[in-house]
Amino acid sequence: MQGRRRAVFLTLLALAALLSASMLAPAFGAPKAVSAVSLAKKLTRTTKIAKRADRNAKRAIAGLQHVSGGTTGPQGPAGPKGDKGDQGLPGTAASKGDPGDKGDKGDPGTPGTPGAPGSKGDKGDKGDACLSSDPACRGPKGDPGQDGAPGQDGQPGPSAQRLDVSVSNGSQSDLPVVGNFTLRFVCSGDAAHRLFTLGVISGSGGVQLSGIKTVSDQSNQTFPFAAGAGIPSGQFVGIGVGQPNPNNTSGFFYRMNGSFVLHNGLTVTTVTYDMFLENRSNQGTCQFRGTAVQSGLIV
Repeated sequence: MQGRRRAVFLTLLALAALLSASMLAPAFGAPKAVSAVSLAKKLTRTTKIAKRADRNAKRAIAGLQHVSGGTTGPQGPAGPKGDKGDQGLPGTAASKGDPGDKGDKGDPGTPGTPGAPGSKGDKGDKGDACLSSDPACRGPKGDPGQDGAPGQDGQPGPSAQRLDVSVSNGSQSDLPVVGNFTLRFVCSGDAAHRLFTLGVISGSGGVQLSGIKTVSDQSNQTFPFAAGAGIPSGQFVGIGVGQPNPNNTSGFFYRMNGSFVLHNGLTVTTVTYDMFLENRSNQGTCQFRGTAVQSGLIV
């Protein structure tokens, strides 16, 4: 009887403790749902413990009675297995808190110390020769280069001038030539005294001439000739009567060809020429053909 009272007392004490814990749990931050479920589970467990304690108390009382009245009887058979307890209620997960604020970005770390330079590697083996005839040895064609700047103007080259003059009998003709010189041609005389002369009427410096005179291109009537004069000059050279033969000019033609040089210290003009006097039919016409080329300072 006394054991039963103790079991009931312990059960009531445990129940009071659980009830107090259930009431205090929310004060410590535990959810109310969690506290109620825990209380139910613990109450079930406490009831089982109380039943077990009651059985143990009964056994203890029976033992005491046996000791006071007679000898110990045989051990009784094991009691039947108790019923399986009811499954506890599932627990409720605690409420998940809100995510915290993102932390500030940390300061950049201090750069590490640069590593020491590595040791120089061994010299590689010499590669095989690559022939230019091998397409694999030719690199891609490069882009066209830019045009270079224009070069400076070169010195003026010699200029050539064609000379072609026809003069009828009893007249004259003036012809400017390169180098700032002017030639004068005079065709004169009657049928028996035809004459074709040349002079330099403008410019400065001098003129030197050389050539060969002929009468009707006969070999026995061929005469070398040379002459010179200051510029301006008169008619310093000619063919025909008195140039060189004093005979009658009727029925003949006269020729002189060669070259002469006009110069003035700054420029030189070289003239190759052929002078011709036609009088075979007493025409008395005069012709001068040639080329003038200037060199030196172009004036």
